[in-house]
Amino acid sequence: MRRGLLLLVALALGGCALDRYETLRPQTSATDRAMRAIVAKPAGPGPFPVVLILHGAAGPRPNGERWAAELRELGFMTVVPDQYGPLGITDTLTRQGALWERYRDTHSMVRHLQTRPDVRPDRIVVMGFSQGGVLAAGVMTSQWDLLDALDAPPMPRPAAGIGFYGLCTFFPPRLH
Repeated sequence: MRRGLLLLVALALGGCALDRYETLRPQTSATDRAMRAIVAKPAGPGPFPVVLILHGAAGPRPNGERWAAELRELGFMTVVPDQYGPLGITDTLTRQGALWERYRDTHSMVRHLQTRPDVRPDRIVVMGFSQGGVLAAGVMTSQWDLLDALDAPPMPRPAAGIGFYGLCTFFPPRLH
């Protein structure tokens, strides 16, 4: 029991030590929202492949930060946005339409990341937990093309979408 508690504390502190907050301001359209995000970059000059990590319907949780720390060690830049702050909500279970708003924000965030000099635009992955997993899977569907049609010029689809559901807080000891 004590050993497990120490492991959880070490994971939590390890993830936090790597993180840096940024305010990301997508400029795609007048409806885009600035989002506060934890951005973690691996060592080196970049540009880096990126994993955009989306929280579930209950809002940001420590599992996103822990995944970010592990992925950073593997050479990925990670971005963990708080998609609820700009919407002024605490969860989408009680807010109708918030899923679509989050989907639009995800599209804007990917487009924004594709313009950054420290990002490899062809190597962006969207990964999400619970409702964030639904969004991550959605970037690989025709819904993405519908949103892209609203912007000019169209942008490439992310390289991959990874959705976790069920035991969303599961965190393997090592990813490699």
